[in-house]
Amino acid sequence: MSKLVKTISTTFFVMFFIVTLRFSSIFANSSVEFHLLPSNNAPINSEEFSVDVFIEPSANVNISTFLLKLNFDSSKLKYTGIYSNYNTDNFKTYLNGDLLQIIYLTNENGIDIDQGSSTLLLELNFKVLSNATSGVSGISGSIEGLANYDAERLFVSTFEGTDISISQVPAADCNLSALSAEIYKLTPDFDPLITKYNVSVPSSKSSIDISATASDPEAAVKISRKTLNAAGKSTDIVVTVTGSDKKSKKAYTVTVLRSDEAYKASVSSGNSKAGSSSNASNSNKNSNSAVKLNGSAEDSPNPAGLTLVQGNFNFTLFFAVCLICVIIAIYIINKRAK
Repeated sequence: MSKLVKTISTTFFVMFFIVTLRFSSIFANSSVEFHLLPSNNAPINSEEFSVDVFIEPSANVNISTFLLKLNFDSSKLKYTGIYSNYNTDNFKTYLNGDLLQIIYLTNENGIDIDQGSSTLLLELNFKVLSNATSGVSGISGSIEGLANYDAERLFVSTFEGTDISISQVPAADCNLSALSAEIYKLTPDFDPLITKYNVSVPSSKSSIDISATASDPEAAVKISRKTLNAAGKSTDIVVTVTGSDKKSKKAYTVTVLRSDEAYKASVSSGNSKAGSSSNASNSNKNSNSAVKLNGSAEDSPNPAGLTLVQGNFNFTLFFAVCLICVIIAIYIINKRAK
């Protein structure tokens, strides 16, 4: 009996030793390091960035399956998507609050990675929430079930996380201080907070110059076009203001309609509005605009002595003056002849 127990014990020890050597060999020859590297480790509110997952094996390895668990602060960051050069469709993602889980199971031959190389495995896309508070936000992770195509387990030696330093900056000024379309009227009247305008031009007008001035001298203004579509059609001209931060943008749209009818209507509407608000002042100007005969330079800009009424020529007086001049001329000629 003791001999049988001894035999079984010896056999078990040998098997255990062989298995231990086998896995020790696998682990020793196939240790893998993972680390995270952000494209921007100091993003601001509402800014997008990516976190790259790099892999560095100690020997040539094949990666065919794993479960990646990534922890981040969902009150500051939003996960927006994944990309990989190794067939993105093979990576399945599951998001639950602060935990992002990514399962990789190849439907081909896996991913072969050479020893000593730092290979980009995944690109994980995030966006900083607009209301995120300033400060450091850590992203950490772990790998489970890492194995090759033969289902041999690979040993993960390290998994280095990363920190994201979120900062808030004042919003750049992307407003316009002035906007015009040559001599044509914008509807509604320009207001920096209004971004949609209409303007009517004659059908013969094939291009138009939009003038725009940014409130911030360091902001850039770009106007999309000046040529107009065919007569009878409208054209959207977009004025884009890029803030001094080179990121913030605001767009103003001027819709130009080439139509004689619409143009006449806009002119008529503009004149009626101007007339209703200035009839009283115009009547006062007209009553005082007559140029006084023999008036001083201060009283009248017309030193010639002709009486003119603004917008209405006095033909009777003009005829009388001409007649007097003719009579005087005839008198002088006759006197010289004698």
